[in-house]
Amino acid sequence: MDARQAPARTYAPGQRANPSPEPPDSFPKATNNPIPSIRLKRPSNFGVEYKAAIAPEPLPNSNTPMFASNSRRLIVSAALLFTAVSVAAAQHVFADVSGTWIVSAQSPQGASESTAVLEQKGTALTGTITVPEMGTAKLTGTVKGDTVQFSFSLDMQGTALPVNVGGVIKDKDNMSGTIFLQGDMGNFPFTAKRKP
Repeated sequence: MDARQAPARTYAPGQRANPSPEPPDSFPKATNNPIPSIRLKRPSNFGVEYKAAIAPEPLPNSNTPMFASNSRRLIVSAALLFTAVSVAAAQHVFADVSGTWIVSAQSPQGASESTAVLEQKGTALTGTITVPEMGTAKLTGTVKGDTVQFSFSLDMQGTALPVNVGGVIKDKDNMSGTIFLQGDMGNFPFTAKRKP
């Protein structure tokens, strides 16, 4: 044998010449729900692949405080939106009372009919009202939603008689309410119909 040749290597009984590395026994167990994974390669001389599992983020549970809080916020927001739309719709339907109205009142002195000419700008109401045998007076008031309020003053033989009126719009051509007189003169109901 050549003295320069390397001596042959000896192995213990049962030992292989090129032992392959044993894969780790810590792989995640298979489940019915596949999850994303990445592959990690050992150096090519080993020729062994390893898998590392990455668990996805869990979906929020309906019983968690965060989920319940978000649900409450959505419900409250939807309720507020519905209320705002309803109010806007009501104001749109009853928004404009401009025009000529025939006001029928039932006072202690008997039934009477007055003519009110109303002009509405936004929520502000102005106009005139003509009461038989008492003349014409200017009126001012407001319209908010389906509620109308206005006041005027009548001349009773040189004495001013303040009158307050509060009514509810039934539809675009009808309203009803109460006329309030100052002092002991009391109050009485009225109905009003828009003149075509």
